[in-house]
Amino acid sequence: MILISLMTFFSLFIYAARTNKWFIQESDSLASNASYSLAMHYEVITRRFVSIFGNEDFATLLKREHNEENTLKLQQKDLQSYLADLQVSDYIIDSVMATSTKTGNIFSYNWSATLAENALFTSDDLSQIKGITWLSKRSSPLHKSTSTIPIVYPLSTDYKDYVTITNNIDYTDIFVIVYLDYAKLSSAITNQDLDQRATESSEFFLFSTDNVILNPPEDADYMLTVNEKLSELSDSTTSVSNVSGDDYWYYSPVNNSRLFLLYHTSPASFLSAIGITSNTFLLFGILIVMILGIVSVLMSRFISRPIQIQAGIVKEIEQGTYNVKREFKTNDEIGQLNKAINQMYDTIQSQIEQIKKEESEKYVAQMLRTSEQVNPHFLYNTLDAIQSEVRKGNSETAADLIQYLSEYMRIGLSYGDDFIAIPQEIQHANAYIHLMEKRFGKDINFIYQVSPELSTFKIPKTILQPLLENSIRHGFGIDSEGIPVQLPTLEVNILSDRENLTIEVADNGSGFDIEKTAAIMINGKDDQQRHIGLHNVYYRFITTYGKENIDILLDSIPYYRNSIRIVLKSYRNSNYLKGTV
Repeated sequence: MILISLMTFFSLFIYAARTNKWFIQESDSLASNASYSLAMHYEVITRRFVSIFGNEDFATLLKREHNEENTLKLQQKDLQSYLADLQVSDYIIDSVMATSTKTGNIFSYNWSATLAENALFTSDDLSQIKGITWLSKRSSPLHKSTSTIPIVYPLSTDYKDYVTITNNIDYTDIFVIVYLDYAKLSSAITNQDLDQRATESSEFFLFSTDNVILNPPEDADYMLTVNEKLSELSDSTTSVSNVSGDDYWYYSPVNNSRLFLLYHTSPASFLSAIGITSNTFLLFGILIVMILGIVSVLMSRFISRPIQIQAGIVKEIEQGTYNVKREFKTNDEIGQLNKAINQMYDTIQSQIEQIKKEESEKYVAQMLRTSEQVNPHFLYNTLDAIQSEVRKGNSETAADLIQYLSEYMRIGLSYGDDFIAIPQEIQHANAYIHLMEKRFGKDINFIYQVSPELSTFKIPKTILQPLLENSIRHGFGIDSEGIPVQLPTLEVNILSDRENLTIEVADNGSGFDIEKTAAIMINGKDDQQRHIGLHNVYYRFITTYGKENIDILLDSIPYYRNSIRIVLKSYRNSNYLKGTV
């Protein structure tokens, strides 16, 4: 809808610009034609007048009227044929009259008794007549409802008995007046009878040589505007045009006459320019609105809404909530798009299942590998210690080692389960610590604390043993370089709050480099291949619960307290927690 509105506005703008240029060009042409048309009508009438009244027969008649001693005077029948002949010379002529200056007789080819009661001229008219003269607009003497503009031809005979047009009314024998039908003259000049679309209205004004207007407008304000334009343009001796706002003015002398034409036109309205009425335009507008409304509804139903549904499906696929596939039972572009989206969804689901399967297999393999890294390493050393005690004849020590090893292995195997309850994990850690005490002949103080609500909570099995082993071997200096600790202490705290579960292993050993230890746990990098168990613990946690749900916190105060805390965030969330009962 917005695009259509913009296109319509742009089209109207282009149309207005082109129409304005066309209006000026058309107005120039119409104004020039108006001046030419007026001159042509005047020339046709005058030539015909000369041919009719410029012969010897009419000179004889006029001479008789001029001779005061002659008792014979001009009669209606004498001039009727002359006047009738001139009457038909041009279609814009309403009537042709004649009046004698000597007798005051009035002649017409269509004579009426009422003419005898009406004078054809006023005193002002007579004062203006000098040769062929155009007089101001007035009613026709024969048809009172018809407006006319008279052309007066003053005639006299000279000493050679020729008929001449005189400039002095004192020597005039007869006036021949041609009354031009003003409506027909206006139509001929402005072409208003044609199908014009460039202009709304065209008007013309005729002026005599002394700028007397022959057809003044009825509106006084408009008359002031006409006089202003006349004053502005009348200094020119040739035709000149002027565009003022939306109005076009054209001033031109009329050829072979003592007459000037002022032509005025204004642009047509939009409706007139395109040739329709306001009612038609209103109906057309209503039709356009209805069509746009129907198109909008159809587009919403068959294009916009289905596309929005498809976009919603894609968003559901992105969010993983697209559980029930939607089908469009159409074979158009929307239906094909829906089929493509559903095929894409099937492909994504297939790939997700494949990835899950591969990740599961990878996880199982990794778990087995990490378990193999922990159990054999510890088992071989413990069996060597038992063999050594047997050879030494320390049967009780060997028996204790076997008992703790049996308990350690039983809990560690757990019939193939990957998760065990926290109390069992504590028991497994206790067995490991006793084995280490027997192996190295060093008493270790073991302290643990478990929140009561975690008594049935399960975690990955043997998760504490690598952390305890790291403290015993490297923190206490029992199996590595360093200062031995006289009273080694290990502390295990498994606590929970409303959101998080924290597993902490702390000791009072020689401590560790926090940044280096963090890098070993997260990245598994150690040049001396030490502390690999730390990385195994971290890897088992992130593969079980997700990396985003695990935080590692390290703290080290040598020979006072060194701790590794593993924080399981939102551990009550069953969506990722596999160890819950």
